[in-house]
Amino acid sequence: MPMDFSDEKLEIHAKIVGFRQKSGDESIADYRAALADHMQSIDPVEAQEIRCGKGWDQWASFDFDEVVKKSPETLSGNPLIISRIYGRKHEKA
Repeated sequence: MPMDFSDEKLEIHAKIVGFRQKSGDESIADYRAALADHMQSIDPVEAQEIRCGKGWDQWASFDFDEVVKKSPETLSGNPLIISRIYGRKHEKA
């Protein structure tokens, strides 16, 4: 299910996944990138949703390609994720 990771939801989600809270002087962009990096090996699709701030159902082709570039080894064993990514990508094309 696609998830929207607006700025307001980042710290809530970070707590759920056991990631640190945002430090006082850290920019939201830096915090978003750090949380996405944390999630990359756990769930590459969710990591990209965090990076771009929108669910995979709203991604542009670039966002789909980034998931594949960043985690080819993770995706190779998960045909469901691959079919979701590429199925949705082709729908938007």
